[in-house]
Amino acid sequence: MDSASKGSSPGVGRSNIDAFLATLSPCDLLYLRGKFRSDIPITGLAGLPDLPAEVISLIVIELTLDDIVNCRLVSRDWYSSWTQGPVITALSHFFFPGLIEKHKQLSNLQSPHRLVQASVANALRRRHSRPSRTSFILWREPRCPVFRRPGEEAEEPLDCRRLSFDVPGPTAFYDRGRLAWQADKLKIVVDDLRTCERHDCSLTEMHLHGQGLALQGMSRELLVFIAKRFGAGSNYNTMQIWHTDLKDWRRVTLPGPLTRCYVQGERVAFFTRQGLLVAWSWRGGASEIDISGEMNQPPEGYCGPRSFPGVILHPEKPDTLYVASMFRSKFNPGRTGQSQKLRFLMSVVRYEDGKPTKIWQELIQEDSLTDSFFNSLHKFFRVVLLCRKMGPNGLYNLGTVLTTIDVTYDEAPLGLGELDLAQVVELATTAFNIYTESFIQRRFVESVGDSTVYCLPMQYEPSLYCLCNREEPLTTWSEEHPSIPRWVELDTDSRQLDADKAAEDSIMLYLREVKCMWLEQELCLIVGDEDFQIHVTSEGILVWSFTEGTRLPAMDGPESLRGAKNEPSTFSTPVRPIHLLPFKD
Repeated sequence: MDSASKGSSPGVGRSNIDAFLATLSPCDLLYLRGKFRSDIPITGLAGLPDLPAEVISLIVIELTLDDIVNCRLVSRDWYSSWTQGPVITALSHFFFPGLIEKHKQLSNLQSPHRLVQASVANALRRRHSRPSRTSFILWREPRCPVFRRPGEEAEEPLDCRRLSFDVPGPTAFYDRGRLAWQADKLKIVVDDLRTCERHDCSLTEMHLHGQGLALQGMSRELLVFIAKRFGAGSNYNTMQIWHTDLKDWRRVTLPGPLTRCYVQGERVAFFTRQGLLVAWSWRGGASEIDISGEMNQPPEGYCGPRSFPGVILHPEKPDTLYVASMFRSKFNPGRTGQSQKLRFLMSVVRYEDGKPTKIWQELIQEDSLTDSFFNSLHKFFRVVLLCRKMGPNGLYNLGTVLTTIDVTYDEAPLGLGELDLAQVVELATTAFNIYTESFIQRRFVESVGDSTVYCLPMQYEPSLYCLCNREEPLTTWSEEHPSIPRWVELDTDSRQLDADKAAEDSIMLYLREVKCMWLEQELCLIVGDEDFQIHVTSEGILVWSFTEGTRLPAMDGPESLRGAKNEPSTFSTPVRPIHLLPFKD
């Protein structure tokens, strides 16, 4: 126990001291200071329990979750100090923004303390504990011993065929426990990681009508495809949407070529190359959202018409969406680009029933902005906001952007002429929360090590639903959010195992058991959420489960796949999403 926690009320003692000091002259105060410095011993200094909750709340945001948990274990007094209402609120707002507000809006009666305790436990378990079970699932068609279609017999299927894909594996999307992957041009397979059910989305009928479908995005309820007619060029404005539960199709014809889609539940937002926004829902149809009004225009001193905004669809309010933009400060023609600091302004406009109702704007702080900006982006860059979902509490990333750079023939690599080079760049560690309706900014810190993956041209990048040449390293803030997809480059042939790279090494051990021939390198896509982490490879998926709510089989290790190497395997070239050019004139 802290001895300083006993005795009279601190407030009464401070008021008596203040009254005494007010009676002293300047000379008396100097004398008193000298006595404290030389002769008077000071015992019983104020401990943590004596600090007001407001001060502890300021300390919270300077610590890690591990530090806070350790502080709670010091003593009962310390535990009481760290679990005060204002401290719990500060901890929630910093580490789990939107948590308390979300549950209030959903009329959840749990106390903030209980909500935060559960979130802390989940975050630390996700970060430090091993998964509750590990499953490596080979790509198999038409049947699979792990996933079964409704009505299939439970016996071991005899007609399953192992598939091997070209690196980095088939087109794969994930949302809330469901993984969709394209087996071939005629079929999309949807596997439920919780129930181990498999559903098929057949593309045969569309193919017979002269349409090739490319999967561009998904939610747990919907698969969103671009319909491309053979010989029709790159102006894709027909979308086909399949409902995974209802097994039904809908077609949407856009007023211009698609440049990006955002999917949430049974809703989709489409952006066309002309900057038109179309909001569509399975039950309500399509409507065009006018984003040409004053709220979406750059303020004075900023430019922004060369960039594309992003869209956030509210998961609980079907009539509400947010349009997020980023405006860059104008260049001063009298100064060089390196000598003037760029400023970036985030802007979010809320739309209800298709009408703008409120706007939020905030300048990106200097310590939230990448310090390697000029190494990553050209000063005349163009930006598409990705608005990646960062977790279950309404946080959406505004700092990770797709940039394209205008390149002339002389500047183009290998003399390829004018190109629209695409990069995924963490420009800033910033986000917007739809439950608090406020911006979140954190200090920009790049992760340790080199996580950059240099992809081949036309390499699929899942966070874009299109293609890019390169993805920048993640920041530590992004790495803390498992919902953000990322690439890992595996050296399956020669790299020694490293204890600090558990995910990469675990994947390599499984791949070594099933690969019949070696590749020097393999790209692995990592997607997931709080319950699952999925590693997509050319031979199958390694699933780490952090929940007991799944029927996936637990494996004893890579040795359980040893017999799969001798199984007959069909090699297939993956069907990739369409390369969308958002800034093509």
